[in-house]
Amino acid sequence: MTFTLEQFDNGKQFIQIPNEMVENQIGDTEQRLKCKLDNEVVFLSQLTEKEDGHYINIGEKISESLNIKPGENLSVSITEEIKEFSFQMPQELAKVLEFLPDIKLIFENLTEGRKRTYMQLIHMTETTSMKKERSSLIAQQLKMDTFNPWEII
Repeated sequence: MTFTLEQFDNGKQFIQIPNEMVENQIGDTEQRLKCKLDNEVVFLSQLTEKEDGHYINIGEKISESLNIKPGENLSVSITEEIKEFSFQMPQELAKVLEFLPDIKLIFENLTEGRKRTYMQLIHMTETTSMKKERSSLIAQQLKMDTFNPWEII
């Protein structure tokens, strides 16, 4: 489909998604979406509600890479992101959560964004020992009901 790149008063750019498309094709407005622009740029996003519908933010770097400015048209393909967290649950964290059911329950009740943050902190490391260490630190933070990714890094 073709959409027009628009711009808010604050300079942020977006594409408006018609309500019919949201209702008929996307459904769940909380669902993470895989967006493909002009058959070149692929990124993950989420619908944001606006008074007159929904929109997807288009970052400045994305519009610059496509050399497109507000008011110009671009082709957009949107599909649901099917992975639960956008990447695999690290085995090391899964083992810690399996061993500590009370911590697993806390983890399951976190927002999807916070779960992804914790998993990303583990995926950022290269060694298994570092992945295990970070998984333990995450479990400690969950037990103390704190969220400070900088303490884990």
